[in-house]
Order: sequence, then structure tokens, then C-alpha cells
Amino acid sequence: NQPYAYYLQFPLLDRAPHRGDVDPSLVGFGSIDPYGAAMRSDVDEFDWPWFRNLVQDGNLGRFELCQLWAARGSTLTPCHFDKTENLFAQVLGTKRFLLFSPDEVFNLYPYPIDHPLDYFAMVDLQNPNLKRFPALAQARGLEVVLEPGDVLYLPRYWWHHVSAAPCKD
Repeated sequence: NQPYAYYLQFPLLDRAPHRGDVDPSLVGFGSIDPYGAAMRSDVDEFDWPWFRNLVQDGNLGRFELCQLWAARGSTLTPCHFDKTENLFAQVLGTKRFLLFSPDEVFNLYPYPIDHPLDYFAMVDLQNPNLKRFPALAQARGLEVVLEPGDVLYLPRYWWHHVSAAPCKD
């Protein structure tokens, strides 16, 4: 019984390789519509010019992928970094992010390069072991709690640990 698990990770959108911008109909499933009517309507009605301006004004590079992560609370993503820029939008519930600059890398004890988990920290931020990882005590980060409607920009290579409380209903 795993107390922390996402039950859905789904690529919502891909970029249009021939045009280099967002094409909400490209999902890599051929003629099958994986959305359903409600989600298709949301994607079609999304303010794409706003999003393009955000990406351009923030100098975020080319839009590559949009993923939907869905769970029923009690989720945990251990401390890790991503190689891409991220915009995280909270839809329901709340998420708690612990954020660490790339400068904190040696205080977070990353797995060795070429290890299958080399994007992850070896430290467990839920249950820190300062005897095994003493430099963790020197790590300085930020705590951010996202509520519905909040958007968080995560620069590439920033370490982040993400957790959510159980749902109330």
C-alpha cells in the first residue's frame, strides 16, 4: 500500500514540429481523441496568445510538452530537478513545494551521474537523516504553497520537493 502516488500522468499537448508553436490537437494518439468533450473544450478555449506571450516574455524557449498530473491528495514527489523550464499550475487542492537553487546541489546529495535516479537527491526531506547527510543542515531553500489558480515558474535545474495533503472529500 503506497501512501504517495499519482494515479494519472498524461501528455496533454506537444509542440507542432513543423511550426514550432503550440498545437492543441497534437497529442501523439493519431485520430483517437484522448480528452473527452469537457477537456477538449477547455483546451480549445484556453488563451493560447497569453501563453505564447508568457513563454516569449519570460524567454522560456520553445514550448515542448504539457503534462497533466492528477491524484487524490497525499502525493509526494521526492526532491529532484528537471532539465526543462516548468510552469506548474494548481487546479484543485494545494501543493507544498520546497525549492532549492542549483547552488545547493552538494547539500542535497544527488545520486551519482549515470545512476538511474541521477536527477534525484538521496536525502529524504520528509525524514532527514543528518548523521548520514550532514551538509543537508546547511541547505537553504524556499517554501511555497500553491492553491487553486496559482502558477509557479520553476527554472531548469532548480531542485524541488512536492507534497500534497489528503483531499478533504
